[in-house]
Amino acid sequence: MLEKFETFVKKNKLFSRKSKLLLALSGGEDSICLFHLLRENGYSFSAAHCNFKLRGKESDGDESFVKKLCEKHHITLHTIQFDTTKYSHELGLNTQETARFLRYRWFDELAQKHAYKLVLTAHHMEDNAETMLINLNRGTGISGLHGIPLLNNSVCRPLLTFQKEEITEYLAANSYQFRVDSSNKKDDYLRNKIRHHVIPALKQIDPNSIKSFYESAKKIHEFELMSRWLISNQWHSLVKQSGDD
Repeated sequence: MLEKFETFVKKNKLFSRKSKLLLALSGGEDSICLFHLLRENGYSFSAAHCNFKLRGKESDGDESFVKKLCEKHHITLHTIQFDTTKYSHELGLNTQETARFLRYRWFDELAQKHAYKLVLTAHHMEDNAETMLINLNRGTGISGLHGIPLLNNSVCRPLLTFQKEEITEYLAANSYQFRVDSSNKKDDYLRNKIRHHVIPALKQIDPNSIKSFYESAKKIHEFELMSRWLISNQWHSLVKQSGDD
């Protein structure tokens, strides 16, 4: 997995060992995998952890875990605590949307303050498939169909080329510890329902279905970029204005 990760980063020119990187570190399986992949491949990075205060002692345990991990490996860690429930009422958003808003706003503040080139998140192939299905279910255009972009402004997702199974196997093979978010086991949110029921059904029908979603997302994104280029660069040569208006 180390070699595959390194090849993917270089092939897509995501970042280098000179890049100033900030890793979004929840303490869960996926972000811990990215933490060790970066560390073992010799990348220099800092980490950022959000405590959303939604799971009581469990949330505090996550924060304590990542602090000890970063101390052990001499990684600079930024932490913050949010009263997410209060913000949710103020913003008029559900809990997941509020947490996402607060998280990325803080990441952007850290990036500007400390001159981080990229914020790295640990989204993988299954996350991408879930996002595509959620957007399709809600009704979407081309932008929604390409799922999670590999690069979006200053946010980079270098694990998009990996399936969840690869992440789990890598951590188990190296005996790397991680935290388990109990809320992920519930069906309270649409994403969790898709994760627990739809994704396993798709894999049962076709073991390669998640990879197919990923390949389709790339093609859709390429088409979207091409369409934007044609519209912005060829519009005046293709359209003629007539009349007084």
